[in-house]
Amino acid sequence: MAQHAVVILEDGTLRYLASRADLVAEFPFLRQLLEREPRPRRGGRCCTGKAPNNERGDMVSQVKRTLIAMSRAKRERLKAMLSASTVRITYRDPKNKIKTVDI
Repeated sequence: MAQHAVVILEDGTLRYLASRADLVAEFPFLRQLLEREPRPRRGGRCCTGKAPNNERGDMVSQVKRTLIAMSRAKRERLKAMLSASTVRITYRDPKNKIKTVDI
């Protein structure tokens, strides 16, 4: 299999990876991305009529932070499973600042 120079883990890419049984077996925290979409609460609508729903985004951010915090051996295993020389993750830190990390 060809080696990719950089694999960027975006939200959609992470959901795809969560659907792969081999990756979920190695990284079980990915499983939470496949859970049903949370339902908006009644009466929680803002002036635009849309229900606020940041739970999914928070979940994806938590998975990204977990990937970054993994041990070096686990990071190398992830890169091998993705056939990548570098994995790039962009996420929001707890202070709501955007960070980009190459692992």
